Amino acid sequence: MARVVKTDYEALRIQYQGDRVQALVHLPQSDDTRITERAVEIAAGLQSSMDYVLHTVLPESKALGLAVGIDLDTTLVSKTGTRGERDRICIGLGVERAAHIQELSDGTESSLTPDCYELLNADLQKRFALDEVRKFYVAKSLYADTFGRLARAAAYSAGGAVAVRTSSKTVSVDHREGSSGARVLPSRSWCE
Repeated sequence: MARVVKTDYEALRIQYQGDRVQALVHLPQSDDTRITERAVEIAAGLQSSMDYVLHTVLPESKALGLAVGIDLDTTLVSKTGTRGERDRICIGLGVERAAHIQELSDGTESSLTPDCYELLNADLQKRFALDEVRKFYVAKSLYADTFGRLARAAAYSAGGAVAVRTSSKTVSVDHREGSSGARVLPSRSWCE
């Protein structure tokens, strides 16, 4: 989990209390939407690593799950302890709210506060459902490949034509400029 946070998403990883990992995203303070969407993307990356990698490499880990809690707020990051034996610590209401919803989530859920949900774009909001009892939004089995599909769908739905190539066994669709193949305009329903 630490490698996913640090290497794949270039976020700050703070680990404490055994297997709990905190990921902090450094983006412009005024860009709450981008920060929240990045946090959801990291949550999807963590879920993907757990389900696609860990469970494949260590089949005995299939009983383990990963619950993620997301919130947005000002956070103080510091170190406590004596020199040479300091532990990193995060303090803030957002940290507490994220920890709270994570503790209430099961091992397949990425959960976020209502304030964070409101910051997401419509495509990401569709992935989350309000849990009326717990009073936060939940996405089950949210994986990193979701973000690739959303980016491709956004490119298609922007009105641009795509290149379609066929062979005797395959059909490929490419949205990149300059792609070879027959140029067609995808229907709106395919983009969604």
